[in-house]
Parts: sequence; C-alpha cells; structure tokens
Amino acid sequence: MGFPKAAAIDRSQPLTLTNSLGKILTANDASSGIFSDSTDSFAPTPNVGQYDLQPILSQLQIELPLKLSLPIMGDEAISLPVPSSFVEEWQAVDKLQP
Repeated sequence: MGFPKAAAIDRSQPLTLTNSLGKILTANDASSGIFSDSTDSFAPTPNVGQYDLQPILSQLQIELPLKLSLPIMGDEAISLPVPSSFVEEWQAVDKLQP
C-alpha cells in the first residue's frame, strides 16, 4: 500500500524479488482477493495491491539480501530492501497454512 495519489501500482506486471546473487523471482497480482464486488464500498484503488508470494517462499534464502521491486504505472518500479527477518516471518506463516 502506498500513499494515495503518490503512485499507481501496475497490477498487470508481477512483483519481482531479486537476491544478491541476481536470482529473480516473481509474484503475480492477487489484488482481486482484497476488493469485493459485493458492495460499493470496496473498489480497486491505484495505491493498493496484493501479490501471491506463497509459490516462491521456499525459494527465498534468508541469508541472501533481497530487493523487492513494485511495478508502477508510467514510471520505474519502486525498489525496497527486504530484511531477512521479513523472509523468516513469511516462511513461518506459510508453514502454518493448512
């Protein structure tokens, strides 16, 4: 989630995660799961997105620095460093899934 009107997420492009060895993994958009057609109060807003990391979690190595790149409409992707503690938490939560 970003600040309203600061950037619009390009949901047609995958989120990319790149480790320090240059390995690139992608996560597909899953935003439709957070926006409901059942009420008028939920509508896709350009600054909110959700991506499915579950298929790639097992490929993430905690010991390797990771960079997340979020695709933005009409601009370069926004890149953010991902602390290893986040990867650990994502993998721990994934193990709790039935």
